[in-house]
Amino acid sequence: VKPKESISWDSFRGGDWTGWDGAYANVPAPGDGTFVKALNDTVAAAGCADMFDLCTSFQWERAARAGTRTDYFFSDKTAAEFGSDDDFPDLWNYAWFAKNFPSIGVQDVGGKSPNAWGLYDVYGNAYEQCLDWHEGNSGLVKDKSLEDYAGASSNSYSNRVVRGGHYTSDAGKCSSVFRTYQKTSTVLEAGGFRLIRKPGTSSITVSKVKSGSPEKDIANPIYGTAMTATDFF
Repeated sequence: VKPKESISWDSFRGGDWTGWDGAYANVPAPGDGTFVKALNDTVAAAGCADMFDLCTSFQWERAARAGTRTDYFFSDKTAAEFGSDDDFPDLWNYAWFAKNFPSIGVQDVGGKSPNAWGLYDVYGNAYEQCLDWHEGNSGLVKDKSLEDYAGASSNSYSNRVVRGGHYTSDAGKCSSVFRTYQKTSTVLEAGGFRLIRKPGTSSITVSKVKSGSPEKDIANPIYGTAMTATDFF
């Protein structure tokens, strides 16, 4: 099965972000007619309290790293070592990228090896658009705690964060650290998404988040109080 791609952020997630305060707890609801809205309505109609949404850039990176602190979850090499003409054979095992994609277009999910948390196609194949407004391609926001952070409160160009690279990206862009952006109304070629499940509960404890279960770590949007970006990156 190929990933859903070539769809705009507005049509997939959307929502009215006017006056948003930047807090994850206050993230606006998905827009009417979007995939995320339809998915959540379907889940609710089935009697499930869980909800789904796009990953924030922090959540995406936590899931991509799968417990590692390096640029690639399988190597100590840095993304800065690779340019558009570099091969990086190790990456062949984990990603469809510029040096090994067999044909134009995204490939079936699961054709390469997953990371330690069992997530496939974290790098390459299709870009993964995130919930956040874009606020820079490098560095981290050090003064924000992860449990309540969802990026900048606005972006004058309507750009959202994009992660992971795609099938024509060079090795340096198919990493846990690279991020770029895309205007929300633009259909991004090979632009896909990775959803996060938000458990249907009003109270998510640190003990649950730190239980060591990758499924819980990935699903919970809250990573525990008093933890900052430097605790994970």
